[in-house]
Amino acid sequence: MSGNERPLVTLAIFAYNQSRYVAEAVAGALAQDYSPLEIILSDDCSSDETFGIMQHAARNYRGPHEIVLNRNSINLNIGSHVNKVGGLTRGDFIVLAAGDDVSLPDRVTVLVNAWQSAGAGPALLYSDMSAIDENSAPFDLGNETVDPGPHSIEAMARGAGVLGATTAMTRDIFDRFPPLSPLVIHEDRVLPFRAFLLGGTVIYVDEELVKYRAVGGMSRQIPTTLRDYLMVYTPTNARRTLPDALQRLSDVLYLRPEERHLRHLCEAAIADHESRLDLHASSKWAYELVFLRWLFKGASKLPLLKHYLKLRFVSVFG
Repeated sequence: MSGNERPLVTLAIFAYNQSRYVAEAVAGALAQDYSPLEIILSDDCSSDETFGIMQHAARNYRGPHEIVLNRNSINLNIGSHVNKVGGLTRGDFIVLAAGDDVSLPDRVTVLVNAWQSAGAGPALLYSDMSAIDENSAPFDLGNETVDPGPHSIEAMARGAGVLGATTAMTRDIFDRFPPLSPLVIHEDRVLPFRAFLLGGTVIYVDEELVKYRAVGGMSRQIPTTLRDYLMVYTPTNARRTLPDALQRLSDVLYLRPEERHLRHLCEAAIADHESRLDLHASSKWAYELVFLRWLFKGASKLPLLKHYLKLRFVSVFG
């Protein structure tokens, strides 16, 4: 593909019980100024009117873009929903969108231009955003910002990610790997790592291309007191992110089994999650023994220490 050729692009909206917002999300997709563009409107078996709103918008659309409607017969959750939509896409480049966010009209054009300027190889791209509240009014995130990187494969192996609401990627990130685990919740901690495993790049585009529905902020737990600081490390968080860590290890073993240092980093991230779960399940008299055991098994010192302190001393600050 030459640098001036316009590839077929897929913009996929993933929605679930977002009837209040999905019309705005679909309108943003239909208003894209890029062509040729395939738009997939995918509903994960919502119990509200989300899919009906998507159907109505598709039925009344008269523009140049091709519209594909999908409604899952059962709720697949994030990992399997991404797999399903990945199998429906035809584009060389795939832009992801949530059913409660709004893509600005030039989002696809800007991302494709950035990808082609970088050489049009394997890549995951993400951009800046402007935050909005439940009424689509500007929302103040305070000091929270989108991390511009630079990123490394090592940091991604340990669990770093990007803002998933603004991502786009080359289709080989789907095609060159097995399906995501159905348990994966944070695809933005898996897909960028896959881009690096392919020898590609993770690219930040310094433009606000998405209105991000950030009610409560990107970081739902911003520590302001010592108790808050300790409570960030909860077993709930560990259970939610452990499947992401397991998926990254699986991807390394599938594509680069000879990369021992990446495998060890992925294993260390898994140890971080399992150590927190182990501490939480232990009796109070055994906290120190569990702490020391996981310290020697490779869990990261600071997260492990924070979780130990929470369990041993947080009641003092309550």
